Amino acid sequence: MPHSLRFDARNTRDWSRLAWQARYHPQALVRVAGVSRRQLQRLCQDRMGLGLEEWLFRQRLMAAGFLLPETGSVKRAAFAAGYPSAAQLCREFKRYHGITPGKYLQRFRYWWG
Repeated sequence: MPHSLRFDARNTRDWSRLAWQARYHPQALVRVAGVSRRQLQRLCQDRMGLGLEEWLFRQRLMAAGFLLPETGSVKRAAFAAGYPSAAQLCREFKRYHGITPGKYLQRFRYWWG
């Protein structure tokens, strides 16, 4: 990886960009960030206050939340955010937010057209 694209632990935009590029998988993030898994876990805990897996879980869920109104479809948002199925997105989204992604999309459309 060219040095200009290397991971900068101080830049949180780098974190989100690389998480997206790694499809929110820890091992893939280690590869694209160019650091060891242990170093990445330590940096994540220090910078974000979360474990690596929990931070990636939240990042992917947040990406799906942004993608739902953009794609207009739970299935398309799930696959675009790196979920293996729409069902997995539905389970995780409801557990975390208390509503299904379909209901979230309905509310979004109601309030924002």
